Amino acid sequence: MYDTYKTLAKPSEGLFKDKGSKFLSFAFPVDSEDEIRFSELNRIEEGLKKIEGLKISYIN
Repeated sequence: MYDTYKTLAKPSEGLFKDKGSKFLSFAFPVDSEDEIRFSELNRIEEGLKKIEGLKISYIN
């Protein structure tokens, strides 16, 4: 038996609001952790100067 996985075809963003707080999500198709750390993540951080907390997840 083989495992199958779905992958992202293109970048995606999401927004969730709850009790005056905003939670933003970003998903990008990448081939390595370095690819996200040095390209997309920098772009996100530049656009969100007032961010109070940043949580990063990487699924390989």
